[in-house]
Amino acid sequence: VFDEPIPALRRGPVRRMLARRDGSIVVGKQADLQVLDPATGAVRSIARGPGRAFGDPVWSLAEDGDGRLWVGTASSLLFLAPGDEYPTEVP
Repeated sequence: VFDEPIPALRRGPVRRMLARRDGSIVVGKQADLQVLDPATGAVRSIARGPGRAFGDPVWSLAEDGDGRLWVGTASSLLFLAPGDEYPTEVP
């Protein structure tokens, strides 16, 4: 339980949230995607690639049986496999 703001979690409209099986919480925003570890308070920002901010509004979030995070945006469908640094866009 968090009773104070989490400084590393950027402010902005939250569009979707997803609690994952590993205990992390994915926060999809208007132009941002972050993963919060509630146990440590650590926040990881997900970029589209090296030097490329996420930048798209997050419309949907899901996790499949293999632990991949699926992200639907206004213009693309992406997945982030466990251990990957950047998401892969589905052609």
